[in-house]
Amino acid sequence: MAKLMQIVSKVQQRLNTDLKIAGVLITQYDGRKNLNKSVSELVQETFQGKVFNTHTQRHCACRSADTGTIDIVAISALIIGGIYYMILHCELSEFSGINLNNEQDRERMIKAIKYLANILFQTPSYGYSTIKIASKMKKDNVALEKIAEYTNLPMQIIKEL
Repeated sequence: MAKLMQIVSKVQQRLNTDLKIAGVLITQYDGRKNLNKSVSELVQETFQGKVFNTHTQRHCACRSADTGTIDIVAISALIIGGIYYMILHCELSEFSGINLNNEQDRERMIKAIKYLANILFQTPSYGYSTIKIASKMKKDNVALEKIAEYTNLPMQIIKEL
């Protein structure tokens, strides 16, 4: 905590004498850990009235998640980061006309998240004609990579034809 206060003091002295802390956001928070709780309490005491109610949690994404075409870790980071930003911003004001303190706007956000999850993570269905074309291409010894490129079929499906 002392280090943080030293940094703020140095910035005030050297760069911006008018610098004031508008708010503090506690990040990487895991309420199950005593150390996190202790640090949170210390921050609350040090910055009384300036600590946002929102805490960003520590997320452990599966680093080996690889579908070949979708970077699930990056997409998850964007979605989670956006949600946290919206939650943090709602303590200050509306963002893009959305106020998460309003039940209707919260429902809009939940609906949008479900929609994105559907688009990103649903299992695609491949039409019979696409499978038939890929099968004929494989029989004609077209390179598997080219079949995948032309049909947008995953390599695993093409190999099983």
